[in-house]
Amino acid sequence: MKNRRKKLVVDWQIQGRMLLLVLIPVLLTLILAGSVGWYAFYLLDTAGILEQLSMQPEITNSLLRISLLAFLGVMALLCLSLLVALRFSNQVVGPIYRIKEDLNAMRQNDSLDLIYTRRGDYHQQLVRSLNNFIINLRDLFEGEENS
Repeated sequence: MKNRRKKLVVDWQIQGRMLLLVLIPVLLTLILAGSVGWYAFYLLDTAGILEQLSMQPEITNSLLRISLLAFLGVMALLCLSLLVALRFSNQVVGPIYRIKEDLNAMRQNDSLDLIYTRRGDYHQQLVRSLNNFIINLRDLFEGEENS
C-alpha cells in the first residue's frame, strides 16, 4: 500500500509532547531575554539616563525600532522553531502511524502488502525489517499452498 500520509499531525499526543519539549526551552529563553532587557531598562531609568535620552527623539526612535525588530525577530524564530519541530515530529511519528495503519489494513484484507514510508522518514530500518518479515510470510504461505 503506497504511503498517502498528507497530514502534518498524525498523532497529536506524541507530536504534542515533542513540540512541548522544543517550545519550553524556547519560551524560557524568551522569558530570560525579556527579563534581562526589562532589567536593563529599569537600571537605565533609575539612573536617570532614560530621561536624558527622551529629550533626544532620534535616540528614542532608534531604541523603539531596535526593540520592535528584536521582538519581530524573536517571534519569527519562535514560529520557525515550531514549524521545524512539527516537521521533525512528523518524520518520527509518521512512519509508526503508517506501520499501524498498514498492519490494520493487512489484518482486515487478509493480504500481505509491503509497507512504504516517505524518503527522509525515521525508522527506515524497522520498516525494512517488517517488509522482510512480510516477504518471508508470503513465501511461507505460498510454500504451504503449493504443497
